[in-house]
Formats: sequence, C-alpha cells, structure tokens
Amino acid sequence: MASIPLGGDQLTRVTFDSARVLRSGTHSRTERFDQLSPVIEELFHVQQDLLEKIIKTFYIPETAREEGSLAQYRAILHRTNVNGQVKANGYESHKDFLITVTRFLHLYAVIIN
Repeated sequence: MASIPLGGDQLTRVTFDSARVLRSGTHSRTERFDQLSPVIEELFHVQQDLLEKIIKTFYIPETAREEGSLAQYRAILHRTNVNGQVKANGYESHKDFLITVTRFLHLYAVIIN
C-alpha cells in the first residue's frame, strides 16, 4: 500500500501521533494508520507570529499621512481589512498587504537606481 504524506502544524502532528499510538494494537495496516506517514510539519504559527511582530513594529495607524509608512500604503491601496490584528482572522489579508508593499518597494528601488 502506498504511503500518503500528511501535512499540518505542530498540534496536528502531536494529535496524529497520539492517535497512532492508540491504534497501534489493531489488526490491519489501515486501522493502524500505517499508510499515513510521514507527517510533514508545517510552520504556519511561526509565520503568523513573525507577521504579527512585523505589523506591530512597522504599522502605526497614526502615521497614515507620513510618506512611506505602512499606514499610508494601507490608505492608498484601500486595504480596510488590514487593521493590525493579524491573529484575529486577518492573517491572509495582512500577509498579502505586506507582500504587495514589499514588492512595490523593491521594484521602486530597482527603477530609481
């Protein structure tokens, strides 16, 4: 039987390993989850924490009128879903916003030089 790789965060890996231990005494490979290995650990929460730190450090809503601030880019791009609350269902919107601004600034630096 072919092995099926699983992916998930650290909690998913621990939960799956616990389920595997509980089912280790069963009679068939399918019941023991033998076909579901290895578990690929993804670092979603690490990425989320890094994004939150970047936003908390560089996104200050009061600087919306200052040229080059993240708050100004938020206003220019009309990103109303970017509010500084990364972990409150805003991960994807903040990630997309930061990638967009970073790509723009990189392109701008290349064009200027």
